[in-house]
Amino acid sequence: MLRILLFLTFNFYLFSIQAQENDHAMYTQKGDHHLSVGVGFPNAANVIVSFANILNQEAKATPEFSAKYEFAITDKIGIGAHLGYYNAKTGEIPFMINTNLEPDFECCLDDPLSSCCIGGFFAEEASSSYTINAYNLGGRLVYHFQRFKGIDTYSAFVAGYSIVQHKELGTPNTSFQSIKAPTFIYSASIGGRYYFSDLLSIYLEAGNSILSPLYISTGMSFRWSK
Repeated sequence: MLRILLFLTFNFYLFSIQAQENDHAMYTQKGDHHLSVGVGFPNAANVIVSFANILNQEAKATPEFSAKYEFAITDKIGIGAHLGYYNAKTGEIPFMINTNLEPDFECCLDDPLSSCCIGGFFAEEASSSYTINAYNLGGRLVYHFQRFKGIDTYSAFVAGYSIVQHKELGTPNTSFQSIKAPTFIYSASIGGRYYFSDLLSIYLEAGNSILSPLYISTGMSFRWSK
């Protein structure tokens, strides 16, 4: 195990030195292709989580799992696509259903003071759960600028469409009708890539998305050129 750790440490150090000595390994160049995979926090699914928490019920949401592609048309400008997926679901949420009881004439003859004669409401307990699956597809515009030595810094803007699937299990709950994830998506962020080699880097982005004043995305990038 010690030998493996020493081997990995040595290679990480070697890749870092190579990246610092090679400008192309440090920054995006015209003609570069980037394919990134990562996760983003938070996402639109937090709408349903917040709703469920108000009801004091368990709910959970995944981060947005994403794949991003970028082609550098110049040293500073890149265009590409953004693909994303997230999921959220509540636990079983109990609620009461009130059913109107109409007065029964024959019942009134037998017992004028009974509930079946007077009428009113009959409360019945029910439960349901709710799930959201969303598939995001958008365009991506990136502007690169050099602010820190050895880090490829950039700003990015994403806009697109979200295909949202809603699923309710159990007794229909009218409260769920107000839970709608957005079908239009956007985010604006600044970020940076640190290259371990000519091919591999890690990235971190922070900015603003449609439902969150602070959106953070991180992951790995693979680069190749013609």
